[in-house]
Amino acid sequence: MRILGIDYGDSRCGFAITDSLNITAQALETLHYNGNDKIILKKIDEYLRVI
Repeated sequence: MRILGIDYGDSRCGFAITDSLNITAQALETLHYNGNDKIILKKIDEYLRVI
């Protein structure tokens, strides 16, 4: 099982995912969302469909 990490900040949100053994994490993307949480929720939904 892989783990999705979310670093939620005031204007940016970073995403990372672990490898299949949960030893290391790799950065996926950093989004600039400027207070629009719908963008973040949409991106989380996309990542959960892939994982």
